[in-house]
Amino acid sequence: MGLIANQWADALRWVVLVEGWLLVGFAIAVMQEARKFRAPPRHVWAIAISYMALIAGYMAEVYGRRGDDWGWRTFLALASFTFGLYAMWLMWTAYKYVARMKRHERKQIVAANRLMGQAFGHALDEDKP
Repeated sequence: MGLIANQWADALRWVVLVEGWLLVGFAIAVMQEARKFRAPPRHVWAIAISYMALIAGYMAEVYGRRGDDWGWRTFLALASFTFGLYAMWLMWTAYKYVARMKRHERKQIVAANRLMGQAFGHALDEDKP
């Protein structure tokens, strides 16, 4: 029974490690997306880097316990990494939404300028490609 339990525990550890790598990659992607709007302040970069360092440290802890029985560390990592991925997903969709709104805003300005040009019989400079 112990060998089978250890195999399941190791399989769960590998799931946690994959989640950790996804989380680090997602954090980098979110920071890159944030840079499109405005450079994030230094404290945001420091938080992101410390977050990634904590993830890497916890991944090393979980990886080092391969072959052991179930432990609370693996479950804590699983729960926190899952919530972290959810948080990164929410941030990613928020930045994508803002980018989409900015694109729509620009299109609306161009369309409004075109309509004004038609209404007043002249083309505005903002409408020219």
